[in-house]
Amino acid sequence: MLELLFADDNPITFEEIPLSFKYPLNLKIKNEEEKRRYENLRSICDKVITNRTLPLKKRLLILGKIFRNLENLKGKEAELNMEDFSEACQDFSFFEDLPLSLSIQKKLVQLYAERSGSIREYAVEALRYFKSGEETTRYLEASARLEKLFPNLEIMFEKLLHNYMIYMQFPFSDPSHSLLDEFASLCGVYLFVNNVILGYMAEKNTLADFIDVAAALFRLINHSNFPNEVYAFLKMEYLTGIADLEKVI
Repeated sequence: MLELLFADDNPITFEEIPLSFKYPLNLKIKNEEEKRRYENLRSICDKVITNRTLPLKKRLLILGKIFRNLENLKGKEAELNMEDFSEACQDFSFFEDLPLSLSIQKKLVQLYAERSGSIREYAVEALRYFKSGEETTRYLEASARLEKLFPNLEIMFEKLLHNYMIYMQFPFSDPSHSLLDEFASLCGVYLFVNNVILGYMAEKNTLADFIDVAAALFRLINHSNFPNEVYAFLKMEYLTGIADLEKVI
């Protein structure tokens, strides 16, 4: 699957075809109005996450700003389109606290290195890399090295996140979560994936290595309670608000 995603740099697109199998309905989509709401929100998410005029981190934060505005609309999202959020989609500066971000990432990766046998090898390797020197320096070196190895690295990360959002029917992933809860969970997924891939790939050189670690991470994320658990983790760290998340994204 990831080989197909990375086969070209074009954004993910959609084609409607009849299903030959039964697909479970999302618990939040109870009627046609909810279906229209979801489809409109998905369209907004698709446009924001594939807006390559901005860095991926800014796209995530813009999505959070849009969700914050939507929380005040009380279910009227189905009537809206991207033009209603033109102000939120403008470029803007944000404050990143890299030491804080790396501290949060390390806690999260350590948690799943202990808990999940399926990603332990990758997580332990990433933790070992960052531990072998000054953490911020190691992070910046790993990031620069991977960008040199894969010049389209940001597109690759975009496709990983976008595919996850589609698979999880984001932002309707969990019936008990608000839009901002869903956004915080998405940020947690990004932090986790980013840290493990950068650390694990610091001494690897092939696309096959990248695909191996990414596939293992999303098998865990997509087929476990990870999205809820990472939200709970961020909540315990007081990092679910947009102003707080911008420091660690």
